[in-house]
Amino acid sequence: DNSDVIPIWSDGTGYCGTRIFEPGCYNYDHDFIPNCSCHPTCERCGYDDAPVGGINCITCADNSDVLPVYADGAGYCGTRIFEPGCYN
Repeated sequence: DNSDVIPIWSDGTGYCGTRIFEPGCYNYDHDFIPNCSCHPTCERCGYDDAPVGGINCITCADNSDVLPVYADGAGYCGTRIFEPGCYN
């Protein structure tokens, strides 16, 4: 339909048209989850049934770029410093 892409993720990808994603939680189908609160570092979080962890951000509350953890682009916001050791 020749509409512009409205970027959501730091790589410039997003959605076309006029769909506005409200701040909050989104499930696997990118549908809004009512009565759900994202981690405080996230403005929007997803894509899960309960995406409330610090690594489920799809946009950051401070407008910084999400540091992706998952293939869908969800990840964490801010600086994450890992302690030496093993992680799963």
